[in-house]
Amino acid sequence: LVLTVAFLFFLFCFIKKKKVVFIVFLAMLHSQRLAIRVTKINKINKINYSNYFNSNFKFNRNFTKKLFIEKTITVSDQIFNINGTLKVEGRYDQLDLFGALPGEKIEYCFVKSTTRLTKILEESEHRTIPICEYYKFCGGCTSMHLSESYQIQEKQKIIEHVHKEFNCMPLKFEPFITGSQFGFRVKTRLSAFFSNKTNEIHIGYHPSSFKARGNVIKINDCKALDHSLNNIIPDLYSTCSTLPQENKLQIPQIILVKGEEKNAIIFRFLFNWCDLSAELKQNFYDLGSKHHSNIMIQLGSEESVRLAWSPETGPTNFIKLIKGKKNDLKPLEPSENIIHLKQSMLTYQFPDYQLKFYFFPMNFIQLNSEMNKKLVNKVIEYLEIQKTDTIADLFCGIGNITLPIATKAQQVYGYEGSNQSIVDADFNAQINKIFNVNFAVLNLEKIKDDNFWLNLSKCNKIVVDPPRSGCMNLFTEMFENNVFPKMIIYVSCGINSYIESANFLKKKGYILESICGIDMFPQTFNIETIAKFVFKSHYNFNENK
Repeated sequence: LVLTVAFLFFLFCFIKKKKVVFIVFLAMLHSQRLAIRVTKINKINKINYSNYFNSNFKFNRNFTKKLFIEKTITVSDQIFNINGTLKVEGRYDQLDLFGALPGEKIEYCFVKSTTRLTKILEESEHRTIPICEYYKFCGGCTSMHLSESYQIQEKQKIIEHVHKEFNCMPLKFEPFITGSQFGFRVKTRLSAFFSNKTNEIHIGYHPSSFKARGNVIKINDCKALDHSLNNIIPDLYSTCSTLPQENKLQIPQIILVKGEEKNAIIFRFLFNWCDLSAELKQNFYDLGSKHHSNIMIQLGSEESVRLAWSPETGPTNFIKLIKGKKNDLKPLEPSENIIHLKQSMLTYQFPDYQLKFYFFPMNFIQLNSEMNKKLVNKVIEYLEIQKTDTIADLFCGIGNITLPIATKAQQVYGYEGSNQSIVDADFNAQINKIFNVNFAVLNLEKIKDDNFWLNLSKCNKIVVDPPRSGCMNLFTEMFENNVFPKMIIYVSCGINSYIESANFLKKKGYILESICGIDMFPQTFNIETIAKFVFKSHYNFNENK
């Protein structure tokens, strides 16, 4: 009826050329439609939206189109998704619901194609109160509402479920390796956002799509961070607030990295650092001095990160721009580059192997230093290294696993796609006086180096520690080149890509002897695993019964 009336009125206005009258009529019609929908939404159990959306959420026209329908269910016993959600029945299919635990009786509602937990009627015995005040909205952690023991139990269940589902069962599931649940993280990437309305800088993490909406969640501390990095966050606000208004809008991210002797604070600026006055720069130097940290500036890509201030030398002269260019850095001279790297380096140690590692702060390192040591020890245990072994470490990074292996094996090869990581790896081998290791830069996803296959064919054991996307291409090319190592140790941070590779290795004649979960990412459902594959012809069934 409304559409008919509107169409007839449109014809009348078109004939009489009454455009203004028609526009006013449409505006009135639309506002009435919105009012009806808002009334509908508010009548449904009077849901308190503030519990589910953060303060940055803006009420807009699209929001009024989302109809809430309340449901009461008892959550079935099922496997958690990697984002901490469980499946519940939607209007048409299953949807992801965050915050519920198996066995709980809950109320939830639909918001378009997503779901929101509205009330817990019967709590699980495994539920705990999160110690973080930002957990309700922050996207950093996803399982803090579960008890520590239950988190580990569920992660172990995920590992077993995935292997069973893909018919790739190991001969042995080893106990989950655990460590500290808080204060473990030694590197983090914080987002920054300046609000023109409140005239405030927000520094923190983006909200999880299953928890809240809006821009950056403003935090003053993070329970997952190492305490020395945590103490820096409040001072980031006071330092950044000294910048002119236009510059506050141009700080997209801040990276904090912990070292054993000093830390690093890396600011990503979209404005020209060189244009800042000496007084404003001094505020950043004071921040570095207070927290014994390098102050580093990123003006472009990650390769553009330069040291601006260090506790040992004070202000530096490494940030020079090409004349006439806004943010194009002058390349450093070879001698300058060596000094720059040495002054920028952070460190960590492996006392068990008497090794000290140096790394450039932007290079990849394991985020959990305690679990990193346990991971390396487990890899060494699985390898069963003999003095005659030749071993390859693929995706070796800065030599985190390679060098401990080299202390026990005859010869080791390390391959990595990042040039800067290989620079650090070579330096670490030299500084630790390890001479039986060869590092090389190589894109392991698209291998175009015959020398690589020659070296790999000499190796009786290999270790792979690929990114989350896995290394199926590498395995495919490896077997095409007739390379079948006696043993493969697969370190994975992506359970889905890992199981695909595990199935492939099984078809090629490898036996999955054992797998072990590592709690590298506490308070989340991200899982690190170490799997041991042995080629069938080398496996002693009698010895391993």
